[in-house]
Amino acid sequence: MKAIVYSLIVFLISFLNCYQPSGSQIQPNPYAKWASESEGLFAKNLPKRIPNWRNRSYSLDPLRLKVLTEVNTIDGVDEIPESSKEKAKFDLILQNLNFPKPVESILEEYIYGIYFIKGLGSTGLTSFVIDESKNTVGGIIYLDTDLITLPGNDWASYKDNTVFHSNTNERLSVQISDENRMEDTLKFILLHELGHIVSVIKNQVPSFQAEFRDFSKFPLFKDVWITETESLYDHTFFPERSKIKFYNKTPVMQIFPEGLSIYRKLKNSAFVSLYAATNGDDTFAEAFAQYVFVVLEKKKYKIQFQRFGTIEFSFENPILLESGRRYREFFETIGLK
Repeated sequence: MKAIVYSLIVFLISFLNCYQPSGSQIQPNPYAKWASESEGLFAKNLPKRIPNWRNRSYSLDPLRLKVLTEVNTIDGVDEIPESSKEKAKFDLILQNLNFPKPVESILEEYIYGIYFIKGLGSTGLTSFVIDESKNTVGGIIYLDTDLITLPGNDWASYKDNTVFHSNTNERLSVQISDENRMEDTLKFILLHELGHIVSVIKNQVPSFQAEFRDFSKFPLFKDVWITETESLYDHTFFPERSKIKFYNKTPVMQIFPEGLSIYRKLKNSAFVSLYAATNGDDTFAEAFAQYVFVVLEKKKYKIQFQRFGTIEFSFENPILLESGRRYREFFETIGLK
């Protein structure tokens, strides 16, 4: 009997590890041409890098505007980006940000520019900088000042709540720091975008220049992602994952019971946040940001569900769970410890 049970367990594990739905098909990468040809991405067409990455904050210029409008066209976004009148305010916050020394080194090496703008179509966006041989050498980070006006915990809670329909008796809160400051908001978003740059330069995700982006061949995404947006979880224990949509103007999922059910599954998945569950690239970027906050800076990342004032579900620091081990071990290999 024990042998039979053991054989069944081995079979199930093998099935889950090897299972890929027969209908799965990797679609052509819509960003391939943009990522390899847009003239605003070439290092030679950027301002000369000056010492201290915090001083590489620029006003939107025609070439960078062209980069963004090309991306918005691909994404089907109607907004037309423009320079933000609040640039000086955010430049001041930027100057006051502090990061652990290994992160400072990465920022100094890879950041070619930061642009505070409006009409981006999302909170933040990263475009990769390429040399004349089209090798990725760094990145440019664009941030929409209209969408980062809340202090850290309020911003993080607002973002996750855009996925669900809620009422005054139900509350989903996300804490990213004991101090609820604007600095935490800007810092976390910058780290998330930096995570995208690191993932490409360190070859941990498929190149954005590739015709097809197959995530299943990359070790960090083993048993998690098939393509950028299709996960093995979709066909096993987490079919709701594909319904997660941020900044949804008309959300249909309720915080209770759908939201609570999703977060219970999230805790036992390879995703360190709800946003990390949306696609393969953001899985890495969210893990990077949370690793710096929680592991390097000893901040607390906490998720909590309340109904009628009673806490019904809560968990902390997903990056420290067993499911976060793969990311922690990788970040240590690149000197983040």
